[in-house]
Amino acid sequence: MTGRLLRLGMQSLASCCYPQNNSCHACGQPALTSEEHWLCARCRTLLAEECLNPAEQPFFLDDLIPTSYAAYRHDGTARVLVSRLKYGGDRWAALPLAEGMAGAMALVPGGGLRRTDLLIPIPLHPKRERWRGYNQALVLARQVAFHTGLTLCPEALRRSRNTRPQVSGTKEQRRRNMLGAFEVTDPSLVYGRNVLLLDDVCTTGSTAVACAQSLLACGSAGVALITACKA
Repeated sequence: MTGRLLRLGMQSLASCCYPQNNSCHACGQPALTSEEHWLCARCRTLLAEECLNPAEQPFFLDDLIPTSYAAYRHDGTARVLVSRLKYGGDRWAALPLAEGMAGAMALVPGGGLRRTDLLIPIPLHPKRERWRGYNQALVLARQVAFHTGLTLCPEALRRSRNTRPQVSGTKEQRRRNMLGAFEVTDPSLVYGRNVLLLDDVCTTGSTAVACAQSLLACGSAGVALITACKA
């Protein structure tokens, strides 16, 4: 307890000494230089080491989504950032993740973006979004669109059924849980368009596949996926 109080006291003192009054969004340490806007130097290095190998991009997920990208392994600093974004109310944690996502797509031969018409974040059910305060996928998507120039279209897809959280269960159980959970709001928005879905973490891909089923049924030319992490 004494050590923890001493550490917190030192952090508070350091924050007072540096005018930017910023701290690392992964470990919480005060930022000691003006360059450490989102992550301290140590966490930035750790995050870089968690990048997926470019040779593994894109990865195959499902016949409905033949092309999928992910920036990081769901581990270490990347996992902490996703958790802070998703459960800790820390929207700033999306910034380094989005940079990595844009970088993962850029490293793919051909840029990975040539056939993308729309960037659509996986929607939350309105009830869950009100509870959380925002949709973490939309926060990420805004930053990815900024880095890549892709057209963001969050209004094209909505979550029509409030499903159980996808934190456990087999792949088949997860897919059954997501059946009929998404609807296209206006088929004219997606008809003939190549869509890039965006989410924070890909585990079995059940959520993305359910979205792809709705999009393809409404005439989308194709569906791909980008996530911050791959579990």
